[in-house]
Amino acid sequence: MYGNYPTLARQVVESIVSRCERTQYHLVVGCNACCDETLQFLQSITQIDRLIVSPENINKCPMQRRMFEQIETEFVWWFDDDSWIDGDRSLQMRLEIADAAPPETVLWGPIFYWNDQAGFNFGVDVEPWIRAQPWYSREPIPCDCSGKWVFVIGASWFARTSALKQLNWPPASFIKAGDDAILCEAIRQSGLRFEQIGECGVKFQTHDRRAPESKEMMLAQVKLS
Repeated sequence: MYGNYPTLARQVVESIVSRCERTQYHLVVGCNACCDETLQFLQSITQIDRLIVSPENINKCPMQRRMFEQIETEFVWWFDDDSWIDGDRSLQMRLEIADAAPPETVLWGPIFYWNDQAGFNFGVDVEPWIRAQPWYSREPIPCDCSGKWVFVIGASWFARTSALKQLNWPPASFIKAGDDAILCEAIRQSGLRFEQIGECGVKFQTHDRRAPESKEMMLAQVKLS
């Protein structure tokens, strides 16, 4: 959750608690600089297992790291606050798809692509940072067979928790910019795979961008010490 958008907060949380079987999920909610109306609503939802509140906007990836610290479930289903569930079997379908998948398939969601870095790097070359990561395997960058930056959209995805822990994702330096494209490059470089499942009962990116990504963010994320 972010900022003064209680309608979005209500939409995503109510879609989860109304459409998912309570015994099948552990609900963690992160709040960046949220308004009082949003916080009061969230505090009224008994199905929320852990509520993490930052009075300041620490941004998406730092909040994501806090949210993932104590995750013990087999899978993580991520929602940006302008994504929400639109189908009664959305969770069940994801569990069925994941259970039937080979262990090297670790991420599911709608797929998009950039032809080159210019789609997300703001003029900052991310390749040196990638080469410095422990998961880099000396494969071409990007190592998709098409040569494109193919990735699962960051607004809503379903992943094996073990893979997120293996990659230590998101990186401690990350803020937000291009995190979905770089996550999927990390997955490929690690010999793992992701799978296109489309919307599969989820609406995503249903609001105009409110906190733009920037060149400064990207520079801070991929700066080598």
